[in-house]
Amino acid sequence: MNPPRTTAELDNAYLYLTGEAGNMTLTVAPGMTISGSGSISNNGNSNTLVNRGIITADVDAQTLTVSPSNLINEGTLRASNGGLLDVAASVASSPGGI
Repeated sequence: MNPPRTTAELDNAYLYLTGEAGNMTLTVAPGMTISGSGSISNNGNSNTLVNRGIITADVDAQTLTVSPSNLINEGTLRASNGGLLDVAASVASSPGGI
């Protein structure tokens, strides 16, 4: 059975990693895609983004910035359709593709 496909589209928006109890981890699961332009970043704490899906900057001449404190990329980070991808994070591991 294939996992469900989920897409979150950012339209020059911000996706903040924040937790009330301090540091947190957000995992982008296999089959999930985050696309568009804007920012995936911290909001104060030292947070980790684990990418097992796809994060894609796909809006022509627009930037998607990925800037958590720590990034573990086990999926795919990419730019397409003229989009710009800015990885401004400490990459702890990247067995996936960039």
